[in-house]
Amino acid sequence: MSDAMNQARGLLGQALEVGADSLPDDASMNSTEAWDSLAHIRVIAAIEDHLGGELDTMEILEIEQLSDIAAILERHAAAA
Repeated sequence: MSDAMNQARGLLGQALEVGADSLPDDASMNSTEAWDSLAHIRVIAAIEDHLGGELDTMEILEIEQLSDIAAILERHAAAA
């Protein structure tokens, strides 16, 4: 599993207030009960805190599943 996926899983678990180990690789807004609209705001905030800056609108709209978070983290790491 990639470092970005591990980081994404940790951020998502923190934002959803669930154990990161309980989140499957295909965790998504539609399949994860704890990931409601308010939790989605916490997900965005957790990513922004981790990155030390704001996500752009297109990145925010992209976030629907765990792999989307990992992709954002990978892009930001590559740009750093």
